[in-house]
Amino acid sequence: LYDIVVFNNSFSGVFPAILGDCDTVNNIMAYNNHFTGEFPEKVWSAFPDLTTVMIQNNSFTGTMPSVISSKITRIEMGNNQFSGDVPTSAPGLKNFQAANNQFSGPLTNNMSGLANLMELYLAGNRISGSIPPSIQSLGALNYLNLSSNQISGLLPAEIGSLLVLTILDLSNNELTGEIPQEFNDLHLIFLNLSSNQLTGELPQSLQSPAFEDSFLGNPGLCAAVNQNINIPACRYRRHNQMSTDLVILFSVLAGATLIGAVGCFIVRRKKNGRDVTSWKMMAFRKLDFSECDVLTNL
Repeated sequence: LYDIVVFNNSFSGVFPAILGDCDTVNNIMAYNNHFTGEFPEKVWSAFPDLTTVMIQNNSFTGTMPSVISSKITRIEMGNNQFSGDVPTSAPGLKNFQAANNQFSGPLTNNMSGLANLMELYLAGNRISGSIPPSIQSLGALNYLNLSSNQISGLLPAEIGSLLVLTILDLSNNELTGEIPQEFNDLHLIFLNLSSNQLTGELPQSLQSPAFEDSFLGNPGLCAAVNQNINIPACRYRRHNQMSTDLVILFSVLAGATLIGAVGCFIVRRKKNGRDVTSWKMMAFRKLDFSECDVLTNL
């Protein structure tokens, strides 16, 4: 048996356990059915030729091992009831879609074992902890969706090194702090950071009408005063602008006052018949006594 292809049917019940012994299988496509029960865990690591697992939109339960077979390149398992930790190593995996399950715990601190991922879709789970800086090892990643989890902590600046990333959705989490300036290096066509606890001024490249709905539910975020977007202006920017305006105003007034004073002085001198240009330099007389003469006459 090389392929199990039963998608888009109304099959129900438990997935036949005997299929877990078919180690010659290349592809499992059982999506859009009504299967229940535990999915055979050894499928993930014991099938030497398995490349594709598409079992989304069922009611499968079970967990995944920490290490996935290096031959598997695509896993689509969204809208099931899988639980436990997200795998830490899947060297060949390029597409991992596991939204709306019950995965929990933090992402692995060392994401280099997932370095070939192009798509990571884990929305609607119970993932907690922070996004590790090692996410920079996912250099091929162009789609990242971790929305509607329990992810907390700061946004790592290392996300800015994912230069082929075009879609980023981290909405409905518990992220805090500022958006790193390294996000200016991204080339995003879609961004959603809504419903977090982010603060500070947006990076310059994100202060654009194209992203003005990307930050809803983050009242601590602000933008520069002169940006035409529906995001509050930063208070310190307004303060700095006012300070600059006052400095310019006082400088102009001081300059005008000084010029006026000099003009009045010259006019008054001329009225008194004394032209300042007629002043002469007079030399003092040379003294003809010394210190000794002064001291001896005391």
